[in-house]
Amino acid sequence: MKTSETKLVGRLLAFLVAGVLGIVWAAPNAEAIPAFARRENMACTNCHTAWPRLNAFGRRYKENGYQVMRGQPSDHMDISKKLSLPKTVPFSAVINSRPYDKKKNGPAKLRALHEAEFFLGGNFMGWGSVFAEAELEDEKDFTFELAHAVGGLHFNQYINVLAGKASAFHMDPYDTLSNRHFSRSRHLIGDSEVLFGAAGPLAPAHETQTVQVYGRAGGLFYGAGLSADGVEGDGTDDYTARLAYDVMKKELTVGSFLFDGSTKDAGQK
Repeated sequence: MKTSETKLVGRLLAFLVAGVLGIVWAAPNAEAIPAFARRENMACTNCHTAWPRLNAFGRRYKENGYQVMRGQPSDHMDISKKLSLPKTVPFSAVINSRPYDKKKNGPAKLRALHEAEFFLGGNFMGWGSVFAEAELEDEKDFTFELAHAVGGLHFNQYINVLAGKASAFHMDPYDTLSNRHFSRSRHLIGDSEVLFGAAGPLAPAHETQTVQVYGRAGGLFYGAGLSADGVEGDGTDDYTARLAYDVMKKELTVGSFLFDGSTKDAGQK
């Protein structure tokens, strides 16, 4: 067999092995996991018309604290009169394998284990929610990292409070500037230094210490938050605000957002 043919066969086998090993997924931080679909006994397409973007039903599900209806979770176990927990463990995992990884201007790499992501999320007692993501990645020497962790209190449709490590627009169910694909491409507008500057306010897709509040009155959604960079939240202060109005009940929405802050060291705005 010729050398070129040997290389071609090797590449085909590598891609086949990747498919057998599991999910080959180059994804952003997620806020939807298969455990939600299992718990609600629904298909993923109920919330996602084109993953990972949420449709109208998916936005309400997130706003309600990962519930179809506010109040009692659909799949729960009563511990006492005041305490209920999910009956099924709301846990999911993703293994990202790239046995053959080759870029145009780079060497071929054997990345049998590129990344492992672990997700835990759901509702408890009808008024609280939690979503967390931990990951191991070869680019970070497989150091265990808590990439994302948010707790929520859901008093009613008008007032909801979130706190934890998340992007500046975590409360936004429209995913306007969160760490999301605007299309199937890898461009993440929330990470763009062209829009936000490398030395200016922190790009809104980055996870930071944050406290956010949001609510909805009919078709009108509002959200606001304060974020601070640094492990202890002593870095850049950033302010976010979001208004959106569903002109039609389905997928036509108009709105605006505000993202502002300062870099303390440079004193920039």
